[in-house]
Amino acid sequence: MDYEFAEILKKLVSTYGIDILKDVNKCESLLSEHSDKYKRDIELFIEILKSNVQTKPLPAKKENTVLAIGVLIAFLIMALIFTFILSSLSNPIEEHNPFLGIASSKPEEKAIEYVSFIDNRDNKTYKTIVIGSITWFAENLNYKTGNSWCYENDEYNCKKYGRLYDWNTARMACPSGWHLPSRAEWDDMIYSVGDNSVGRKLKSKNGWNKIGRIGTDEYGFGALPGGRRFANGNFRLIGEAGNWWTSTECSHLEAYYRYMNASINEVGESNYYRKIMGFSVRCVKN
Repeated sequence: MDYEFAEILKKLVSTYGIDILKDVNKCESLLSEHSDKYKRDIELFIEILKSNVQTKPLPAKKENTVLAIGVLIAFLIMALIFTFILSSLSNPIEEHNPFLGIASSKPEEKAIEYVSFIDNRDNKTYKTIVIGSITWFAENLNYKTGNSWCYENDEYNCKKYGRLYDWNTARMACPSGWHLPSRAEWDDMIYSVGDNSVGRKLKSKNGWNKIGRIGTDEYGFGALPGGRRFANGNFRLIGEAGNWWTSTECSHLEAYYRYMNASINEVGESNYYRKIMGFSVRCVKN
């Protein structure tokens, strides 16, 4: 805070007495020697004096204690106002803006810390991520075994979306030390993410056809819409829907699976399709 001009005013009063503040013309004359540096400040101060005291000089040597006290109080108030004005002019505006912190306080994005895992069966490398209390694959499994397929039998789709597995194959497809997650393990992740837009937070930022429903991938799960394979060999919904088997059976024909699609921001659960369907697989650590 710059008090230099305020000190000049203080010196002026100590030299000529408090009554000098009531002689606006005299004040203006005495301050003129500082006009180069404090021209705007002098003008402002003189305006304050004009609005608070008479411009006519008092008769010489006339003392009025009550009036002097009043003028002193007025001077102190004006000095405080003037000091505040000087402070505002000499400091960056953001230091005095009480709303700046609120306007700029955006929540920081979570730092996503992946750990690589190499499947020694085929030397493929997968990203893994901890969500809640469980370590997950952050990619769909792409290990060729049993009844597993690339979407439309195109290897490119396997590289991008992983393979599709029937349920019995999915149960055994994860590498040693990993397993197909149960309903409870999916629930653990969903509760950790929370709220009804959990699907949006788990979806990958790319790879979904509906632009308005793309994911934010805030937890690094990177859910991709790998589509599904029907028992008759037809494939559907790549880019539109992702389906992931759980290890939890519903009956000897059905098992539970989780799904996300391009039209909603939630994670759904169903047991509508039978175990012979081809769905994606995520592995969790033992």
